[in-house]
Amino acid sequence: MSLPSERGSSKKAIAPSRQLKDSAPNGKGEESSTQLVGACLVGLAYLLFVASMYCLIISKFMPDTGNFVLDSIKRDWYYCLLIPCLVPTSFVFIYVNWVSMKYFRHA
Repeated sequence: MSLPSERGSSKKAIAPSRQLKDSAPNGKGEESSTQLVGACLVGLAYLLFVASMYCLIISKFMPDTGNFVLDSIKRDWYYCLLIPCLVPTSFVFIYVNWVSMKYFRHA
């Protein structure tokens, strides 16, 4: 006995074939560009760390320099904390947004 869906259909459903791209470097310069991007990210993280430490700690102990920007950073107690607090909050927001998008697409 055949199932109702098999009775009048002689065609088989053919799934479209997808070719998955290999994510490994293939020797055409992708590895060097990945290393360059990684080095840029590490350098950017280092600069952000140094600038944050200057704004949060070092500038408070420095004498007045006569430079408007450096003296403003020294006297500031609000904006010097903005970037160090905003970066982790942004990462949490981006991660939660990404997870919710994955749940929506794969539900």
